[in-house]
Order: sequence, then C-alpha cells, then structure tokens
Amino acid sequence: MKKNRKKLLLAIILIIVLWLASRSFWLPFSMWDALWAMMIFYIVEFFTSFKLKKTALVSLTICFAVEFSQLLDFAFLNEIRNNFIWKLILGQGFLVSDLIAYSVWILICVIFRKLKVF
Repeated sequence: MKKNRKKLLLAIILIIVLWLASRSFWLPFSMWDALWAMMIFYIVEFFTSFKLKKTALVSLTICFAVEFSQLLDFAFLNEIRNNFIWKLILGQGFLVSDLIAYSVWILICVIFRKLKVF
C-alpha cells in the first residue's frame, strides 16, 4: 500500500491538536485513549516502511509499554512525570480499559487503511 506522507503528516498534526484539546472541556475525556492510539499508529506508519500488520503490532506494543510503565514506581520516572508534557505522554495511572481502547482503536486504524478510507 503506497503511503501518502502528506496525508499522514496532516492526520498526525490534527490528531495531536485534538488529543491536546481532549484534556479541555470541549472534548470528552474518553477521546484521549482513542486519539493516543491513532496518533501512535500514524506516527509509526509515517516513520517506517512496515506492512500494515507490523505497523499495528508495533503501535500496539508502544501503547501497551507506555500503559504498563505506569505501574513502575521509579524515582526517575516519577520525576519525569512531574513535567506537564511528559505527564501527558506517559500518563499517570494504569487502567486495563486503556489497553482495550488502544486495541480497538488501532484495529479501527487498520480497517480504515484496508478500506482506503484514509
């Protein structure tokens, strides 16, 4: 499947803007997980030449790794999470529901790519 890098970059920028906005009042907080998974998927797709299946697997691995890192209580990680930007990226609390959301939304990205919706 040929990549349209301009479309991917535009999608990444739009998703990041919506992802940051989801922390405000005008987007539901539940959009955070959906946008995070989609953002990771499209970033992986943009920067690699992986086939769709591997893109999905790498994206899911990144999302899961970040989520599971929230279970770790290391001083240096806690210090990093004190920074507002890193707190947004790394999160604060482990939730199984986040793992489910990441899986569902990455699957939706794969379906979009297969159907050539985007």
